[in-house]
Amino acid sequence: MKKVIIYRDENFESETRKGMKITYDAFKELLSTWDKLNIGPCDSLHRLATEPASVYKQHFEASLEVPEKVGNLMVNKTAYINLIEIPIPNSLYLAAKKVTKSPCFGYVDVWSLQDGAVIMNEEIAESVINSHNIVATNEAQLALGLAVPMYVKLSCFINSYFKVIPWQHVPGMPWTLTGKAYPNISDLVLEVEQLRVIMSNLEGDVPAEIVSFLPEGFDLDGLKKILLWQADQNLK
Repeated sequence: MKKVIIYRDENFESETRKGMKITYDAFKELLSTWDKLNIGPCDSLHRLATEPASVYKQHFEASLEVPEKVGNLMVNKTAYINLIEIPIPNSLYLAAKKVTKSPCFGYVDVWSLQDGAVIMNEEIAESVINSHNIVATNEAQLALGLAVPMYVKLSCFINSYFKVIPWQHVPGMPWTLTGKAYPNISDLVLEVEQLRVIMSNLEGDVPAEIVSFLPEGFDLDGLKKILLWQADQNLK
């Protein structure tokens, strides 16, 4: 079977894609600021961003033209440099800080320097952008890959729902535990009558206050659509 995306974190994709653009622009601004200093080509984008002062000092000193003699006296380059007041490139430091504070600076392999230009490796960038997605390449992966996210959603939904629905008796779960191999996963048997009792007290739509107990970013509307679709299938 072809690759199938079975879980997609669209918020992460969107924010990371924006972050890549911000970091890319920040790197270009840093390199442009460096080039305006006219002290030689940049040889490491990452080092320029993280150690701008030492990189600047190294290149500035290397670019100095030191006279061999002053009159009949030989000039020591180190001593001559120590007499020079090195300009402070505030714009370079600010541009470097902007890069290191940008969202995607930490993805070092994405960024490189080629022929004096900032290059973003599109393939690596896309792998980062899609890193929160899950892809299945066979039936076994597809089955488990679809089941686990749904199990997580349903568990959060039911747990939150039971916190807000009206209980007119001591809460009793509409299932019986028949086995357990892992701490948070169980073999369950549906208790039909108990579920009927719980449902008999419910009216209208899903309680709005359930949202306060759901995890941040939980797609309640999306889950409701899936559940309603399943209900439609049962009616056919």
